[in-house]
Amino acid sequence: MRSESGKMWNIVPFVGVGDVKFGMTPAEVLRARPDLGPSELVDMGYGGWREVRLDNNDAVSKPIFDYRDRELYLIHLGWDIADVYLNGNSISKLDSKETIQFLESVNGSALIEANYDVTFTRLGVCVGGIYCSDGYRDKTDPVALWNGYIALVDTAAFLRHMERNSHTMKPITFLND
Repeated sequence: MRSESGKMWNIVPFVGVGDVKFGMTPAEVLRARPDLGPSELVDMGYGGWREVRLDNNDAVSKPIFDYRDRELYLIHLGWDIADVYLNGNSISKLDSKETIQFLESVNGSALIEANYDVTFTRLGVCVGGIYCSDGYRDKTDPVALWNGYIALVDTAAFLRHMERNSHTMKPITFLND
């Protein structure tokens, strides 16, 4: 399923997604992807801003962009965003289990945090909201749809994430499930 613009969201670890690159300003993001349309900027309270685009049903149908010092450093890809790819493979078409297994196979390993977020260090990716103490949540589950995401971060933000959370992370494999 192609997005309205026909453009894909290709994940490039530590670089960005598609034409959107870390370090861009909100104006540069919009120039790179004019199909994104208008957005709402939300003050995150730490000097950062979150740029959100909602469809007519108040659903997030495009990536969410977080900025610090007016530069893009974090991209949230929700489960209802079409055309998300990594290494030529569509993540959008995978179920929760297949998404985590695919990311682990590409990354070579996985780390799980106490809150069940799963981190893939070589990809600069953190997946949240689709794995919990009870196992995998289906992407159509309202909790997973609302809270689930793939987060991509720039190198500096990823290093901060690892510094803050590595003591709670444990190696895990999902490939034997």
